[in-house]
Amino acid sequence: MVDEVLDVLRETLNNHRQMLLAAAKTSDDIDLDTALTVHAELGNILADWPEFTAGQQRAVVSTIEFLVNPTDDGHPDLTTSDGFDDDLAELQRLHAVLGYV
Repeated sequence: MVDEVLDVLRETLNNHRQMLLAAAKTSDDIDLDTALTVHAELGNILADWPEFTAGQQRAVVSTIEFLVNPTDDGHPDLTTSDGFDDDLAELQRLHAVLGYV
């Protein structure tokens, strides 16, 4: 079960990353550096998944959902140059929940 959850989360991040890379080819408004930083750090966090409590795992899932679901995001990722600032802030909150700070 753990492997299946991780596979879904990794696939979700990969699909989102691919969409961002494609969108960045046609828009200068996307802050791809910040987006890829958030993606890379979430990938690193997933490496520690088995060590997290159920609550921490839910926090990881919530952060990934926030990143990939634009309807959850009050700050448009693809139409403003600071669109991923709120995603970065969510990642920082996740760090606190996980005890990374």
